[in-house]
Amino acid sequence: MIKLDFREIDKNNFYDIVKLSETLTPEQKDCVASNAYSIAEGSVHSYAYYRGIYADDKPVGFFMLLIPNEETKGTEWDKFCLWRFMIAYDEQNKHYGIRTLDHIVELAKKLGHKAIETSCHMGDVSPYKFYLKYGFIDTKVFSDGEQVLLLKI
Repeated sequence: MIKLDFREIDKNNFYDIVKLSETLTPEQKDCVASNAYSIAEGSVHSYAYYRGIYADDKPVGFFMLLIPNEETKGTEWDKFCLWRFMIAYDEQNKHYGIRTLDHIVELAKKLGHKAIETSCHMGDVSPYKFYLKYGFIDTKVFSDGEQVLLLKI
C-alpha cells in the first residue's frame, strides 16, 4: 500500500503544493480556493492547521483545518472544521481522500473533539456525495454559498 504522510508546508515544498491547484478542472477550481490563497490565509490565523498530502514522497493534495483555540472562543469559529481540502486531479479516485479524512478524524479525536464540520459547493463536480459516503450528514444549513455538513466522531 502506498504510504501517505502529511507534511508541514515550508520553503522546500511550498511551490509543489501551490502547483497542485493547477491540476484541477475549471469546475473543480470553482469548488475550492487555490492552495496559494489557503496557505496565505492560514498563515495569518492562529487556529489554522494545514498540511501537504504526500503519497510515497509525491505531493498529491492539501488540507487545512480550523482547530479552535482562545482566539475562536465564543465565536462562530469555535468548532473543529475541515476548512479546505483538495486532491490533485490525476491522483483522485486512489483513496487518498478517504485516508486523509481518516487521519483528520484521528487528529480531531486526539484533540478531544466530538464532531467535524465542513461545507461544500453544490453542483455537478461537488464533493457532496464523497462526504456523505464517508459519513458526514447534511445539516440542511446553507452558508456562504455552500452546504454545511457534519461528521460526528
